[in-house]
Amino acid sequence: RLPAAINGQPWMLAGLACVVGAAYQTVLTGWGWEGWVLDNALVRTTLLEANKEGVCSTFGFLALHLAAAALGATMMRREHSRGNAATGTERGLSSSSSSSPPPPPVRSAARSANAWKREILPWVAVDACLWCLVWAAATYYGGGDALAVSSSSSGRPSRRMANVPYCLWVLAHNLLLLIALRAVDAEVPLLLNAVNRNQLAVFLVANPLTGIVNLSMRTIYTPDATALWVLSGYLVAVCGVAVALRRCRLKL
Repeated sequence: RLPAAINGQPWMLAGLACVVGAAYQTVLTGWGWEGWVLDNALVRTTLLEANKEGVCSTFGFLALHLAAAALGATMMRREHSRGNAATGTERGLSSSSSSSPPPPPVRSAARSANAWKREILPWVAVDACLWCLVWAAATYYGGGDALAVSSSSSGRPSRRMANVPYCLWVLAHNLLLLIALRAVDAEVPLLLNAVNRNQLAVFLVANPLTGIVNLSMRTIYTPDATALWVLSGYLVAVCGVAVALRRCRLKL
């Protein structure tokens, strides 16, 4: 849990995300961590070497969490401001003369052009900036070529390292999804609600299942059809637990 002094403060969260991300990327590219993490020929004889991807990527995922928290806090503040404005309008209408005609009903199915511009377009601009940063980071850390196909280049987004290009790529993708949901004014799906309600339970089920799959087969050499069936069963098991807990009104 984040300290109370910075929790919910978008600019402080964004600043911390930038500091952590920049420091981690500097260590990756300047101190040789990148080559160590991506060295597939390394014999894993120690506990640290056996978990090198997880240990190193922790710092990248911390930066990603802070950046996502900053975006979330900004979105929630805008929602609260809009809700307070709507509440004030309703109070003003209720205090008016009872002889005045009631206001026309607000259409929830169609959003006015001004409201759409006010609520959606700013986030579209933010997402566009994030995609530009993905390209810029990949170009800068990739030695001037954002599309360099080099296993030793940290310019390409890498989940194994959770480097800065990867964190920006994840932010851009997820913000694009939120924009799409906001544009159609969609409700939270049942499955997403169930996972959000029991994130710890989902993790406790998904983590051992991942280990079982990795120990029971050589995943990199698994045929596509087999991999599809395994992934489908994995998703059914994990999502089924989340939905079952929600229907039973249980929360860990």
